[in-house]
Amino acid sequence: MKKLSAYYLLLILFSFSAPSFGDDIRDLEIGGMSVGDSLLNYFNKKEINDNFFIPSYYKKNEKFYIYESKKGTSDNFEIYDGLQLVLKSKDKKLKINSILGFIDYSNNIEDCYEKQNEIVKEFSNLFKEQKKKDWGILKTQGDKNGNYKPVTFDFDTGGRVMVACYDWSPERGWFDTLKVSIYTKEYREFINSRQN
Repeated sequence: MKKLSAYYLLLILFSFSAPSFGDDIRDLEIGGMSVGDSLLNYFNKKEINDNFFIPSYYKKNEKFYIYESKKGTSDNFEIYDGLQLVLKSKDKKLKINSILGFIDYSNNIEDCYEKQNEIVKEFSNLFKEQKKKDWGILKTQGDKNGNYKPVTFDFDTGGRVMVACYDWSPERGWFDTLKVSIYTKEYREFINSRQN
């Protein structure tokens, strides 16, 4: 398959492969990685342990877990400040099930919204066949004074691409964040089951 670099895309948050962007989220990349790839294609086990950690909000007995990049490893991920990689528990091949790249905005949500609008405009041109939804501003879970603004593109296969700005409350102590996510159908269903 011929790789099409979208490095022009927003100085760049995403790159794509394949001549058509319509059907399969596996054709999309974040930080040079795609859903369906093995994390072992990019890092050996020592490098995974050195560069990633498992956040505490997933229990060890759940179907999925997340590897999140440690601070200081962003040079490995193109323009992202970090990545979250979703893997299935007990999968020795470490196949990436979903992937999220994020960029921190130091308490500057307006710049985040501006970048989000650029990305959404470009994605709207690329994903013309996909169902687009602007969800408006929603409350975040676990941060009563925080909110986020997601825009999603749903694929016929059940996968989803989401671009969202998170406006965290000052008491959280986190930077405002732009997140670009690729979710498989299976991981979306898992997330929905945890929220019900």
